[in-house]
Amino acid sequence: MRKLLSLAAIAAAVCTASAANATTFAGTFDVTANQDAGLNGGLVIDASPNPGSFNFNLNNVGSSTTVNLFTIWTSETALNSDDFAHKPISVDFSFTQPTSFDGSVGGTTTGDSTFVLIGFLENGSVNWNDPVNFSFGNGGVLQVNLNNASFNTGFDALDPGKSEGAQVKATFKLIHASAAVPEPATWAMMIGGFGMTGAMLRRRRLVAAA
Repeated sequence: MRKLLSLAAIAAAVCTASAANATTFAGTFDVTANQDAGLNGGLVIDASPNPGSFNFNLNNVGSSTTVNLFTIWTSETALNSDDFAHKPISVDFSFTQPTSFDGSVGGTTTGDSTFVLIGFLENGSVNWNDPVNFSFGNGGVLQVNLNNASFNTGFDALDPGKSEGAQVKATFKLIHASAAVPEPATWAMMIGGFGMTGAMLRRRRLVAAA
């Protein structure tokens, strides 16, 4: 009986250890924004790196991590009336690990101007929509949330260029873990253990019958 319990404990430990391993997420992202030199209105937007890549680990359900994605800025030196138009921006994610899956987070960019005692304070801003849940293999759900930001702030004119841009970060949170699929070696160990368990039970029956 003790051997039977030991085999069961070993099988359970193997499965638990496999499920407890950190999950690696990796892939690329691509930013699409208003980059037509303002021909259709809106603030001219640049982003770098674009495209870019990411790689991070999440250990368990509820765990999260924040990753620097890209810098956003404008090359314009002042706000025109059409720069106050809200223009769409999106970040398209393409994951290669732990499995292949895709998703997008959208938002808007615009120029802002606020009067203060010494003049107008101008800047660009990006505001993202609510966090988005991405589904991946075997019931896994990963939530992606991007931070709002202001960039290229200046008095009576924008302070243009990447050096005055803002960092856009992504917070990734594991909402549901993907159902664990044992590795081939784990399957072999489990099957071997169950086979030994069956042989021991059969031997016990034969001994009892004798």
